Amino acid sequence: MGLELNSIIKVQSYNFSPWFTNFNINIELTKFKKVHMLPIIYKNHLNEMLQNYTDDNRYYTDASKTEKGVGIAIINEILITRYKLPVNCSIYTAEVIAILKTIEHIYDHGNTHKNNTILTDSLSTLLSLKNTTNTTDLAKLIQQKIYELNNSGINITLIWVLGHNNMEGNEKANQEAKKAIELLDTPKLNITTFADTKNQIKELIEIKWQAHLTLVPYLAVAQELKTKHNPNTPNT
Repeated sequence: MGLELNSIIKVQSYNFSPWFTNFNINIELTKFKKVHMLPIIYKNHLNEMLQNYTDDNRYYTDASKTEKGVGIAIINEILITRYKLPVNCSIYTAEVIAILKTIEHIYDHGNTHKNNTILTDSLSTLLSLKNTTNTTDLAKLIQQKIYELNNSGINITLIWVLGHNNMEGNEKANQEAKKAIELLDTPKLNITTFADTKNQIKELIEIKWQAHLTLVPYLAVAQELKTKHNPNTPNT
């Protein structure tokens, strides 16, 4: 069936109290999400907000899903990182993994920058990270890593930005995520979720069922012809 069961993220149990933990997630700009305004005005609002994070190491993440595959990208001033993901990954899964890989990068290079900002246009991802009572397995994993980084003196702030609005960093991340799908040498991450695999199984069952329904009339005709040519054949 083409399933990659070994790639499913295992359910993570908290080893800390997330409801008592402050995750720095800023979705303030969502109030402009549905307002028709010139890109320059929205950009001014974002730049005004980012004045509070001028000393932070700034990352942009994005994901892309097409008929050719799934890709993610992480960029900052000196970094461009791309990955391919399994084709059954949803866009939500891809967006979350992009943030997860960014946090893992920060974890490995945390002594360089104590303050880090990650900008993403995936509101669903940030809302799942704000949820400390009933969230996804990947979100739990990110919450755990942010908690560990905070305890070591490394700060993570996540900010929502409006996608496809000519914001330079976000547009660059989007272009690189698309490149991740197209380029043959893009490294592949063998990561998916139980939810994505369940959806893939449903789709495969639907395909097989539709194929069966297509064959049923032909099987009936074949049985009828067989009976006519051999009257002694028992009916089924």
